[in-house]
Amino acid sequence: MNIKKTIPIEIGEHTYEVPVNFRAIEVVENIYDCTADQVIGVHLVDPSRMKRTQIARVIAQWVEPTAGQTRVEIYQEVVVCSTKNLSIYAGCIQGAVAFALSYIGEVELDLLARGEDLPAKTDDDHKPDGEQGGKSAKKN
Repeated sequence: MNIKKTIPIEIGEHTYEVPVNFRAIEVVENIYDCTADQVIGVHLVDPSRMKRTQIARVIAQWVEPTAGQTRVEIYQEVVVCSTKNLSIYAGCIQGAVAFALSYIGEVELDLLARGEDLPAKTDDDHKPDGEQGGKSAKKN
């Protein structure tokens, strides 16, 4: 299965188009040394668990350096980026992996790639179609 979606990642003055495919998952699993599910469900959900160096290694492996730029320079720029940009990079990783594994759709991927949180799910989101949450009046 070849996923035909890319996400833009801005690093410094450059914008890279990163393909969302199974290579993205392979890079994440190799760098974090655990399953992609663990990365998006444990390592990247809490800022206190995020390691700049791991996020930077993933991003540096994902992007194709432009002329005159190396992966080392990309890595270094991500490691010392602002907290806001670090959240965006973490969101890109979460989104790409979750999209490649079919956990989310394009709308959610675009939100995560911009560094935004996904909307919280309500109890009604987990019920089969047609069922409503809460008490319902009986019809006689």
